[in-house]
Amino acid sequence: MYEAMNDKTGAEERFLSLLMEADGEGQSYRGEPIIADYSNPEIGEYFGAYKNQLVFEAMRSLHAQGKPIDIINVVEELKKAQNYDKAGGFLHVSYLAGLEIHRRSRSEQLAAVENRFEYLKKSYLKRRSAALCMNIGNMAKGDNNAEQVLGYVKSELEQITDLKDKLTIKEKQYDMFDSWLDQTEAIMVRSNEAFVPTGYEVLDRDYFHGGLERGNLIICAGRTSMGKTTFCTNVSANVAKSGGSVLYFSMEMTQKQIVDRIVSRETNIPVKFCYNPSLTCVQDQNRIFEAGQDICHWKLYVNDTAGLTVAQIADFARQYRRHVGSLDLIVVDHLLLLNDSTHRKSDTKADLISQNTLELKNIAKNMRVPVIAISQLNRQVEMRQNKKPVLSDLRGSGATEENADVVILMFREDYYAKDTKDKDVLEVDVAKNRSGGTTGTVLFKFDKPCQKLTEDPISVFGTPANNHYATGIAELDIPNGLDDYNVLEI
Repeated sequence: MYEAMNDKTGAEERFLSLLMEADGEGQSYRGEPIIADYSNPEIGEYFGAYKNQLVFEAMRSLHAQGKPIDIINVVEELKKAQNYDKAGGFLHVSYLAGLEIHRRSRSEQLAAVENRFEYLKKSYLKRRSAALCMNIGNMAKGDNNAEQVLGYVKSELEQITDLKDKLTIKEKQYDMFDSWLDQTEAIMVRSNEAFVPTGYEVLDRDYFHGGLERGNLIICAGRTSMGKTTFCTNVSANVAKSGGSVLYFSMEMTQKQIVDRIVSRETNIPVKFCYNPSLTCVQDQNRIFEAGQDICHWKLYVNDTAGLTVAQIADFARQYRRHVGSLDLIVVDHLLLLNDSTHRKSDTKADLISQNTLELKNIAKNMRVPVIAISQLNRQVEMRQNKKPVLSDLRGSGATEENADVVILMFREDYYAKDTKDKDVLEVDVAKNRSGGTTGTVLFKFDKPCQKLTEDPISVFGTPANNHYATGIAELDIPNGLDDYNVLEI
């Protein structure tokens, strides 16, 4: 609790007085006690005077028990919690009961409660801001590094700003069915506010309730060359192409390599020619640069800074959201290349993975954005006869699995068995789905040359691609005006 400052207007006491049900008058317009609109436990911290906080908690407890909030009950509740003397005893409670004598009309009383509560909240914001300034000074004098101090400041400021922007707490006390019905109808009408579609119909409809849920951490794992980055770049491109904003952190590949893959899948021109268009014909060169120009207008940014910490990712994500105005997807490629924000030398690799996944989950939850983190699997997979991965194959599997809302495991049979009939198939196994969605496997057609994934691969199996790249390419002309194209600035 933050230290109390003087409340010159007595807003705290008057707010508590208005919550008292003196002479049976403390009923709201819905026939419920007024405290029903202010029963959030967080409100307890808004009181600067500790004794007022204790009285409020007693009132909240009485409301939860269905008992009237009057002098006798409040006093008894304080005694039961062993807070009677700390709360000022009968003298303070009786003072509160007589401060507002409830001679107002119903609308005037409700307006007065809202007015006192707003003052209460503003006073709390001032105290919390003052405490933040004090803590910054103490942290700066201590052993904390600059990154820890800045991370704490940014986190606190964001929480204070979010609290400031909230409307007066007036949570309607619906019964369980009404509450469920309201939320479900809201999802039906505004599904884009709760979910971010991946662009793959089967995956979204049958496994993700319509898309990746905001606030979820999704772990995308597999052995080397299984298609983890391909899956994430395809999902990112689908989200950005449909108007969403995407932030892609690539600590393994360069910005150009990621953009090359996206251009390749958009043009159906193999990625090697997107990397160096001089190797292909003029017609395809034009298509490559036109696609690059189109991608420049997407709300997609690839940050290829190596060795980032989760704190730096959070900082950059907040800046990006402020700049663009929204943020619909964060991709971290990949989890094992993240550095430690705390710089504790004693931590093991498993400890680091546990801490980083927990912090990524916090980013997802606090920013209300799905976060996909790519991860490797243990090498023991290669020792087994059956190479299909399971949850226990995750690196640091205990913490990674626990912190993740969704775990997706990638597998390609043709990587291990060259003569398999299932060539060019990527198995996307939704192995964990905390949100109540289905678990199971979705098959994708994996066009490796163009780094492109499409659903329902059975319909295209056995159909050879019409690929003119098998033949040699003669002398090529590079189009003019290359300076007009900047595919790296997304």
